[in-house]
Amino acid sequence: MIFILIAAAAIINIILGVLALVKGRNRLNLSFSIISFLLAAWNICVVFWNGYNMPVFSRINFLFVTFVPPAALFFVKCLFEGENTSVMDGMLKVYMTLAISGMVFTISTFFSKTLFDIYMLYQVRFAIFMYECLTLLGAFGALIYRYMHIKFKQEKIKIRYVIMAFFIIFLGGMLDFMGGLKMHNLEYMGNISNVAYAAIIFFAIFRLRLLDAGVIFKNFLAYTLVAVVLGSVYAALALALNDKPIAMTAAMLIVSLPSVYFLKYLHGYAELFVRKISGVPATDGARAAFNIIKSTQAGEGEKVRRILMLIRDFCEMDTAIYSAAGAYYLLAWETENSGFARVMDAQDCPEKIVIRYEAKSGKEKELLDKFGASIIAPLKYGSQAAGILAGRKQTSDISFNQDEIELISDMCETAAFYIKAHNLNQRVIEEENMKRVAMMARQMAHEIKNPLAALWGAAQLLEGKSAADIENTGIIREEITRLTAMLDSWKDFSGELKLNPSEFNIVKLAADVVKLIKFQGIVADIVLNAHQENITVSADADKIKQVLLNIILNAAQASGEGPSPSIKIDAAQKNGFAEIKVRDNGRGIVPEVMEKIRQPLFTTKPRGSGLGLAVSDRILKAHGGSMIIQSDGNSYTEVTVALSTADAAL
Repeated sequence: MIFILIAAAAIINIILGVLALVKGRNRLNLSFSIISFLLAAWNICVVFWNGYNMPVFSRINFLFVTFVPPAALFFVKCLFEGENTSVMDGMLKVYMTLAISGMVFTISTFFSKTLFDIYMLYQVRFAIFMYECLTLLGAFGALIYRYMHIKFKQEKIKIRYVIMAFFIIFLGGMLDFMGGLKMHNLEYMGNISNVAYAAIIFFAIFRLRLLDAGVIFKNFLAYTLVAVVLGSVYAALALALNDKPIAMTAAMLIVSLPSVYFLKYLHGYAELFVRKISGVPATDGARAAFNIIKSTQAGEGEKVRRILMLIRDFCEMDTAIYSAAGAYYLLAWETENSGFARVMDAQDCPEKIVIRYEAKSGKEKELLDKFGASIIAPLKYGSQAAGILAGRKQTSDISFNQDEIELISDMCETAAFYIKAHNLNQRVIEEENMKRVAMMARQMAHEIKNPLAALWGAAQLLEGKSAADIENTGIIREEITRLTAMLDSWKDFSGELKLNPSEFNIVKLAADVVKLIKFQGIVADIVLNAHQENITVSADADKIKQVLLNIILNAAQASGEGPSPSIKIDAAQKNGFAEIKVRDNGRGIVPEVMEKIRQPLFTTKPRGSGLGLAVSDRILKAHGGSMIIQSDGNSYTEVTVALSTADAAL
């Protein structure tokens, strides 16, 4: 009976190893499968050694057992991949050296009786016991130490069960060695503890998603039920119709045909049974929550945020959604403290989900590294890409199973639809607001401009009798001019924007703007670096000149507040876009201001109109370009203007 139990433990360990490999191709799953196969080999060797009285399996057993300590340490190292594992790296080298030495020595005993006699000495057996005990204690200690520094609760619970299972099998294995040294009369404690180890690991698999065994187990159970039922029926038919082979064949055929139809019901019963013993699978629970999100009456933006939070909780990873904006991806939604960059250079959106451990091409790996993500997924609605979802695993287990990938894909497709709808609603709101602004601008021009013209004429006729009168008259004229310019800005912002596109060299245009600003007596040191001398775009040159003039003037005013004001302008061509970066060394823009800086009439300047950036942003959007504003809120602000090059526009 005991050997049947040990053989069952071997089968369970093989199943655990296969499940680990099926779940995902990564170092963690590989290390776990190695341990499982080594434990299965240990069980099998014990069955042949003691169950069938074949002593040669004693030495074969040692060949496998000697690699258990380095395999255990390798598993611990992979469990905490990404952290500082230099000490474990050194320990692993020592363990592998000892294991290979033991393997060579054991193999040599098959060819040398002298070495075999040495191998059978009590002192050698005791040395083997100490090697296994001390090295496994080292791996176990490393696991405990790392466990104490785990941040995430769910990960800590998983590792707790791993520690419990490993402790039981370690204790049983040491008792087995001690029994071999005649220290006690308990037999097969290691193999018996292996059963408890497997039970704990299976519990962790089904309850805590340590490995996803649901799909395999359900199919295995369903087909096993079919095999048992059909086998029993076939056996009964064979006994009943033993002397009538034709009738027996016909009866078996008749029984086989309906069994194919009823197979789907057996699958359903198997799934119900798995749920009873393991609870609702994580994927099913997440899909149910996803369906609830889709059925709520919340706005599209709120639904996108909820989907993002669901992915975070379901996959235990920080997540963010980037929307495409010309030459860049801009962070639009993110989970709390996700740590993702706010702006990313645009690259081709991937056609499918890309997982770090499955990335094959250099382009896929580069994109993952750029986002600092474990997984990236395209957000596509129809044939158009609305953006990219990036996820970074919070845990050391960075793998995904097929059910998870399918659910994430469905979530991304739905999120892309909501993003498109959200953006469309935002454009409708902006257009409605623009109509109101245009109406107000016309009223302002009618009601204010005529009185301003009268005031200007009256100020021209005033003759100052003193220096103070002359100064006051100058102030009146200056303020009238400023108010008139503000009304003109309102007209530009709210009226119909007409473009007269033509091809021109944007690098030369930027150089002309720099010269113009320098003529105005700007004290800042302005440096223009052109990575290409000629970058041709097709746009309205006057409007783009207005944009660059406004941005560089803002940079000059911001840097002028420091001791050594300077502005650095970079012109480059990248990914089909002409890119002009304007960076100053001013005080920067704090996050509270950054959120409002594109809004019309919002300004932090004492005499600003609050329309410069709003107008510039509108002009660039009309050209299909983008304006990216970045700042640390302390020492710099960088504004990037991106326009499609003439070649890319064709």
